[in-house]
Amino acid sequence: MLIAEAGVETERSSRYLVQLCRHVSKVGRGHSRMQARVEWSDNRGMISFDWGRCTLRALPGVLMLRAEASDEDALRRNEH
Repeated sequence: MLIAEAGVETERSSRYLVQLCRHVSKVGRGHSRMQARVEWSDNRGMISFDWGRCTLRALPGVLMLRAEASDEDALRRNEH
């Protein structure tokens, strides 16, 4: 399993986590190439694609993102 992590400094980490998850959920319903299973709360999110997954955590002052995939191409796709 390959992993990439990033932290985005923001005072609105929870708000952006929810916005991102809602957006991916909505886009996934309209595009067959972007099918995703999305679950979220105010401080945690999980976006699962056929090629990998992304987990999100809203912490004070930072939104943490973790992309996981089985190979380099899938990881790059997940990060994108």
